[in-house]
Amino acid sequence: MTKKVAASKTREISNDCLGKDMNSAQLYLISIKLSSRQTMQSYLNKVAEMLSHNTDNIDSFAWDSLKPEHYELIKEILRNKSFKASTINTYLAAMRGVTTKSFQKDRTTARNYKLIKLVKRVQGGKALATGEPLTQAAVRKAIDKAMLNDKSIALRDAVLFSLLFSCGLRRRELSELNIEDIVFKSGKLVVKGKGDKFRRIPVPKRDFDILKTWIDEVRGMEPGPVICRFRKGDNKKLMERLSPSGIYYIVNSWCSVFEKEIGRSVSPHDFRRAYITYLLDQGADIKIVADLAGHSDIKTTAIYDQRGEKEKQNTIDKYFD
Repeated sequence: MTKKVAASKTREISNDCLGKDMNSAQLYLISIKLSSRQTMQSYLNKVAEMLSHNTDNIDSFAWDSLKPEHYELIKEILRNKSFKASTINTYLAAMRGVTTKSFQKDRTTARNYKLIKLVKRVQGGKALATGEPLTQAAVRKAIDKAMLNDKSIALRDAVLFSLLFSCGLRRRELSELNIEDIVFKSGKLVVKGKGDKFRRIPVPKRDFDILKTWIDEVRGMEPGPVICRFRKGDNKKLMERLSPSGIYYIVNSWCSVFEKEIGRSVSPHDFRRAYITYLLDQGADIKIVADLAGHSDIKTTAIYDQRGEKEKQNTIDKYFD
């Protein structure tokens, strides 16, 4: 079986499998949220390939035989491939989820399960950013450029940039935002974040006007996703939801604009970081910013704060000739 076939085969566990003796990886996957399932499936498939020297996949690998040394080996392989600490830890989390199912089904010993739980996460330092942080000026230039274009698809992109920056939305939050989630009277969005927690986000007037222009001139008030797809070829509007990966693709397609302004390409998450940093830089209370960003812990909000390098430079400029 090729990797491509294996990947497509594991993309979704069908109901037919539910009555059969599923392996521990399959049991783990049906126990987690659908939104996380595809990522964890992909990671576990790669783990199976790495540990079996490409002879097994997620369906055929002997998951109940996992030992602490297998976890350490995966850590070492991914380190050597220069994977980020957060990504390596996600791999480990997927593996631990599988081992937990093995233990619950009496497929591995209590001692092995305990030893695996003692495997340490990878500690990673905060990477130094290259180029300049994403600024409001850079975002506004991209929005203005899109607004000057007479194509409907460019207006869609302008709204996408506008909401990513002015509301600090995650990709999935923007993808799942529906027309019914817009409170037109107060100019707010009702956003479903992680853990299915809802929050109300005020939209700056300038950005709410862009949103209304998109709805009035192109999208309409038909129920469904706020950000929709356009058909390739004739660019016909489709009332279909733009996926998180589609949002990433659109941001990437505008990279030349951002590279000119800040010296590097950007990702959708850069808009969220810029949103948090901008509010903190303006003196906003970090607790309020955490609520707006959908963070349950202000420590998470502090991680996003990119003011450090700028403040250090200002200090040097102030005290040295």
